[in-house]
Amino acid sequence: QVCVLPPRARAPALTSGPSEQPPPSASMEFACAEGACALVDESSAGQRLQAFARRAFREQLGRGGGHLHGSCKHAARDEESRGGLRVNGRPCQGRTVLRAGDLVTLLDTQENGGDAAARSACGTGRARMDYGAAARPGAEGEVAEAPATQKVDFGPTSAAEAFGRYYRSQHLCPEEEWASAEAAFERPLALCLRLNASASASGLALGELRAHFGARLRRVPWADSAWRLEASEASTAECGIGDDGERVTSLLLHAQSCGELALQEAAAMLPALALRPKLGHAVLDLCAAPGGKTLQMLDMMLSSPSSSSSQEGRANDEASGSAHTSEALKTTLLVSNDLERQRQERTLRRSHGLFCAPLVVTCGDASTFRLRVGRQDRPGEEELLRFDRVLCDVPCGGDGTLRKSPDKLLRWTARTGLRNHGTQLRILRNGLELLKPGGLLVYSTCSLDPVQNEAVVRAALEVENQVRGASASAPPRYRLLPPEEALPEVVTKALRFDPGVPTWHVPHPDYVNNGILYSRWSDVPAELRGGCPTVDLAGASPERCGVAAEGRGPRRGGKEEEECRLAASMFPAEPGPGGPRASHCPLESCIRLLPTHDDCGGFFVAVLQRCGDGLEEEDVDHGSRCADDRNGLLGETCTWLQPPDDAVRGELVDFFGLGEDARARSLATTARGAAGQPVLLSLVPALALRLRRPEAALGAAAPSLVGVGLPVFCRMPPGAEWWPPEAPWRICQEGATFLVEAGATRRVLRCPSSQVACELLGRRSTPLARLRELLGPEDLASCGCDDKLVPGAAILALPPLVGVAAAGELQTEAGAPAVAALLDASGLVLLADGDILECYARRYGGC
Repeated sequence: QVCVLPPRARAPALTSGPSEQPPPSASMEFACAEGACALVDESSAGQRLQAFARRAFREQLGRGGGHLHGSCKHAARDEESRGGLRVNGRPCQGRTVLRAGDLVTLLDTQENGGDAAARSACGTGRARMDYGAAARPGAEGEVAEAPATQKVDFGPTSAAEAFGRYYRSQHLCPEEEWASAEAAFERPLALCLRLNASASASGLALGELRAHFGARLRRVPWADSAWRLEASEASTAECGIGDDGERVTSLLLHAQSCGELALQEAAAMLPALALRPKLGHAVLDLCAAPGGKTLQMLDMMLSSPSSSSSQEGRANDEASGSAHTSEALKTTLLVSNDLERQRQERTLRRSHGLFCAPLVVTCGDASTFRLRVGRQDRPGEEELLRFDRVLCDVPCGGDGTLRKSPDKLLRWTARTGLRNHGTQLRILRNGLELLKPGGLLVYSTCSLDPVQNEAVVRAALEVENQVRGASASAPPRYRLLPPEEALPEVVTKALRFDPGVPTWHVPHPDYVNNGILYSRWSDVPAELRGGCPTVDLAGASPERCGVAAEGRGPRRGGKEEEECRLAASMFPAEPGPGGPRASHCPLESCIRLLPTHDDCGGFFVAVLQRCGDGLEEEDVDHGSRCADDRNGLLGETCTWLQPPDDAVRGELVDFFGLGEDARARSLATTARGAAGQPVLLSLVPALALRLRRPEAALGAAAPSLVGVGLPVFCRMPPGAEWWPPEAPWRICQEGATFLVEAGATRRVLRCPSSQVACELLGRRSTPLARLRELLGPEDLASCGCDDKLVPGAAILALPPLVGVAAAGELQTEAGAPAVAALLDASGLVLLADGDILECYARRYGGC
């Protein structure tokens, strides 16, 4: 007895309201008995079905055959051919143009993400994600060669030979250590995962994986939440997980969907560990996509004690006992920004496995990024938002990732670092400007190149400390922290790394062919010098930016080749009476990881701190009146987010029986319909409600809002025949557990036992008669089932999870999850993603 929802009718168009920017892409996706669903918003209108499906259903399409990330393009084409993609309930061709308000469904069939996706993903170079390659047959029945066996070849090809020659000349480490590093680059990168400490059931996920891998799954000694899968001699794939790839991939997918763990390289965890964000901090990730470090910082904030300085604030946090209800969340903010909107939409979807209320996801230029907030002491005025922590994980050449992407060696060129240097310097200088006094900034890359690392750090510090008028005797505005001060003690004791280099060589743009290196700016010929003014680091105006100019050279092979120029900011400091103050920029305090240090990839980290207890007078933002504040009172058009009106709030309180805690929290409208009515309400920090709508600055477009907060309520379109129109608000799966913890008293169905939970999760759609047999009369009465059924959204509150933890002992405090559902005359239909339901069902009884 399975309840199949009827075809969907077209929903009304979504508009962005008073803003000219695209509307937020906050979660409009959900699951039902037919499969995964996505509502087309205004920013996606005009896209073709195949392109939209690849983005909205990336995780579902890119799996199968032991893969986590297969080819979504080929899988979407296969789904179209078999009629697996529906628009408003009807099969459509992949070239169908979508309109705002259309409802796209990916049917839940056994073919989804199957062999086609697996075959298309073979040989893509994503070796660490290819778990089942050793067990998959090839096209003609032979065992397919695992991409994990691809090796870096430092042979006599021009790019590979130039790579080795270039870095040997830079003396990043002793010569014998570099030889070992080249050998280490030839080994595939081992699988590494990070447990989310804020997820109460993460221990259960670890226990399941350790039961499968045993001693091969080992803790990373310098990161408590990180685990690495050691290679097995019996495994055909060098870093694979053996012949049971399908089962273990399923475990990983389920745990990721439930927010219990994330796949992340160990070296990439270092920036967040250096920043140590906490509850109560305002944190900015300037170059966030695809979001791994953003989610790591979010998890650290949710699992950390409050940074509140007041005794009352700390007492409230201790009394609450849960990060979901912590008083410190009102002032906690995590802004995740990147230039590519589609990648940020994926960051937003990945965050929904966690309690993402503090998260604001934006799309903007990192070198000019600014946000302003309304002043609490002066109503009607706004000021620049500054942050306690800033992460600048800037775009780079990525030659430290050769173990993951060996094909990068074939394309290596010195031009990459020269082109990136100017952008990296602008991003770092902007990040420093956005720091609060006493705040920390981490500059990081996955490149080995000093031009992209030490040169950028030195130039930024010298410009900010010296060009802005500080005398030689004055204390610096920013300082570079030594590793023992920048990193947690456990990291400095357990992780070996090389210091930064104080001197280096800058390559000729055509270094691969001519091998020319320059040690001083004065040695560079005039024709190679940048076309824009370069900074005199002994003293100059802040407008004279020391960055490389980029021009366009002649076409070669039908492609435009960028003509890279050199700039003074790329070179080491030159000693002299007017030279830079080396004590303020000890580049040996930077941190460089090589594959010889911790079986990881290449990585670079520098930790900087803004000195002083307050802002200098030139940096004080005395506030400005909002352009839309014509009557002296802030209007809705001046703010990015608005709370729902009293009518909507009252409707939700009455229907769901929201308690005092839920009513006191900051709900904001994060998407609107054609008539301007709210269609998505999310839980956001109070600080987010003070964010002002940004304006274009410094010649760059204003940042746009991709999504914000924890989705809680979504208004279903009136044309959806399968949803009762008298109760239009659907509960988002992301907010179901929060509503139960916040004390909702109506529409909550509580499972009395694990056996009942397992049956309901396995069915996914339970007839009303059977539901009456399984659940208590009190819960059914809260939904009107004792007299006359009131159809609409409901929450299935599951019992606390109990399972075997990593060390084999019984774990009883694993939390009590909840599932969003629809309850009507046909019964109960669960609306959570299939991965989540399968994971819970396995945990409750193995069904």
